[in-house]
Amino acid sequence: MVDFKGFDADYRRYFSQLVGKGHCPFSIEQASTLLQLPHDRTKHVLMGLTNSGWLSRIKQGLYVPVPLSLQEGQTLAADPWVIANSLFSPCYIGGWDAMSYWDLTDQIFNSTFVYTSHPQKKSKQAYLGQVFITHKIPEEQFFGVKIVWKDGVKLKVSDPSRTLIDFLDAPHLLGSSALLYEVFLSYLNSTHKDVGLLVDYALKMKNRAIIKRLGFLLEYEKLLTPSTNDKLSSALSAGKVKLIPTQECPRLVTKWQLWVPEHWKETKQ
Repeated sequence: MVDFKGFDADYRRYFSQLVGKGHCPFSIEQASTLLQLPHDRTKHVLMGLTNSGWLSRIKQGLYVPVPLSLQEGQTLAADPWVIANSLFSPCYIGGWDAMSYWDLTDQIFNSTFVYTSHPQKKSKQAYLGQVFITHKIPEEQFFGVKIVWKDGVKLKVSDPSRTLIDFLDAPHLLGSSALLYEVFLSYLNSTHKDVGLLVDYALKMKNRAIIKRLGFLLEYEKLLTPSTNDKLSSALSAGKVKLIPTQECPRLVTKWQLWVPEHWKETKQ
């Protein structure tokens, strides 16, 4: 067990009040409200609790209680989604985390992908031994998300269709064309499949690159109905884009103005 330093009755009461809402991270302002103490007094209390091992500071002004069951030498294993919600809110969990959550891939990833409307100095950040990859998007693109609960905290995660659309929006951030195709096929073979919703999301994002990538994949899998073709084709632009911007894509699919890797044919045989 962790060798926590002793406290007087007041500090033990403060700690009990703080952990009464679970092990979710809290700010100085939140702790001040919970403890009903002035801001400066709250900072002093939190500093004392941290120095004595009862709290862990995620970053300046943000703390999380240390579980009493934590063994000496162990790293505090707070849920990364809960940490992300405190660090980057308003935000939602997406990318490979959402792919795994919705069983769209079996691959294991070592970082948490977060979509946020707040600018970040660095896209890759580490807190409490957890690595977070952030991607900024405008608040009007905060749609297609589901509510989940972890450790009593209300969180947002992209739904399966939005997860795929986000992959098509910035595929170079999330993986190769092989992973994109794997996730796309998993989506089509799952109960989440909803081509109409995919198209609606793609048009709502107002990104022509998404439309070109989605149109190509749907046609490749022979899922492009006349109605869907009309919706996507009418929203095309003249510019050419790559299926994966960071990957060599020498073959041009002229209908979609999309460069694809050499091994991809224009249509599936």
